[in-house]
Amino acid sequence: MTFGLKFLMAFFVLVSLSCSAGAAAKSTVAWNYTLPDRVNSIAVLNDSIYVGCEDSSVYAIGRNGRLLWTYQTGGSVKSVYADENSVIAGSTDGFIYSVDRNGNVSWMRHIQYYVGYSNAIHKSGKETAVGSADGSLYTFDENGGFLWHYKTDSYVIAVRIVNGNVVAVSDRKIYILDSKGTVIKSVDTNTYITSAYITDDYVAVNIEGDKLSLFDISGDFLWNYSEKDFFGPIYATNDSIVVGSRNGGLYYFLINGTLKWRQNLYKSVVSVYSGAGYVAGSSLGHVLYFYDTQGTLREVYSLNRYATAINGDKKMMLAGTAGGELHAIEFQEKNQLMSAFAVVIMILVILSAVFLLTKSWSE
Repeated sequence: MTFGLKFLMAFFVLVSLSCSAGAAAKSTVAWNYTLPDRVNSIAVLNDSIYVGCEDSSVYAIGRNGRLLWTYQTGGSVKSVYADENSVIAGSTDGFIYSVDRNGNVSWMRHIQYYVGYSNAIHKSGKETAVGSADGSLYTFDENGGFLWHYKTDSYVIAVRIVNGNVVAVSDRKIYILDSKGTVIKSVDTNTYITSAYITDDYVAVNIEGDKLSLFDISGDFLWNYSEKDFFGPIYATNDSIVVGSRNGGLYYFLINGTLKWRQNLYKSVVSVYSGAGYVAGSSLGHVLYFYDTQGTLREVYSLNRYATAINGDKKMMLAGTAGGELHAIEFQEKNQLMSAFAVVIMILVILSAVFLLTKSWSE
């Protein structure tokens, strides 16, 4: 083998390593913003972040970390949901607020109790569904007009509108109701549900703390996974499920029920998130951990307090803490730079290959 061909092979190895490094590019903290109190809920849109805070306010913050506006309610804001037209907020004052993207209230409606969970509000099209801590389900039209009400067995943990139906999880049952509020199906777990997350295709629930169960969106049972641990926060997509546990475990499941990996975060895991190729978990040790989907630790961030809410999109991940800090973590730009670097390297490889092979043939 000629020196030129040996050099070319070595060059290809270096390029492969460079590309691998680019695929695992590190995340960076873009900015931090301090709120007056605990962050309860975060909604992320293309240009803005909306935060429900314990101090009774909804905060709109730009992608650059600058405050856009605030709207004050009469109680702690436990849940916010945002789309291109409005921000829906549930407060412990017993009101549901619809605020436009400029911070002006469009409508507000009083319910019998209050929204107690961050995933208990969802909007689809012109309809908003709300689940309250007394077990009531409500739906409203785009102007805040009342559509229907249904009383479940207990407090509502999660709500989602899917294909015109309202899917809800209480602390014991899964409910599927049609557009008029008539129950299509209810699934009784015969015990208590500690946490839940609903996607467009699945309903994932933690039962009795030590059992993760998955149902399809029609309420049909798919699988169980039991562990000698106490499962807490849960986040699901249509491809995977992330669960945190009281004993410090961060679990990553494929949607078919396969446990792909478990990592030890050493103290109770209180919030989890998955998106853009990352899995995030925050523990009571005031630490935020970032893993890739293969279970490789990528970043560790020290926080002043533990994260109470995590959400994000393809460009940014937001972590809000019990102390009111909001941390914006970016990872996309660096990956893009590394991808551009890999393209340049590949062009150099091709040019070098042509040169070396031409030289080899001439010899």
